[in-house]
Amino acid sequence: MSMMMSFVMLVLTVFATWQVFTRLILNDPSTFTEEIIRYLLIWASMIGAAYCFFKNKHIKLTVLTDRLGPKVNALLSIVSETVVLFFIGYVYIYGGIQMVAQNVAQLTAVLRIPMSIIYACIPLSGVLILMSKILQYLSRKRGSR
Repeated sequence: MSMMMSFVMLVLTVFATWQVFTRLILNDPSTFTEEIIRYLLIWASMIGAAYCFFKNKHIKLTVLTDRLGPKVNALLSIVSETVVLFFIGYVYIYGGIQMVAQNVAQLTAVLRIPMSIIYACIPLSGVLILMSKILQYLSRKRGSR
């Protein structure tokens, strides 16, 4: 996954450089690179978020949990995981699939690709995050034996 993210960031850098060059030097901005950059950035951020869940490097506030005891922390962890799973399942996966299905016929302005391809990063990211949570849960179960 990190190789894919590195490649996407390279493509984003090349296209952004080309966009700046055509806009400032040639005074004729490239329209297709602007759209590609926008959609690649959406995909990169959604897949990057899933990658952070796999590596357990996502943003978390520990101000409260650092001051609580282990029993309260364990309960808070269960509540937090439940909220995350509900959000990922309902908003990302279910809502994302609905969004993909509703936008099959809508095309992007310049590239003329279906918007459902752009929106597909939402349920895909949700599935990857869900997989990471399942793997973390199984790893904790194996470690507690």
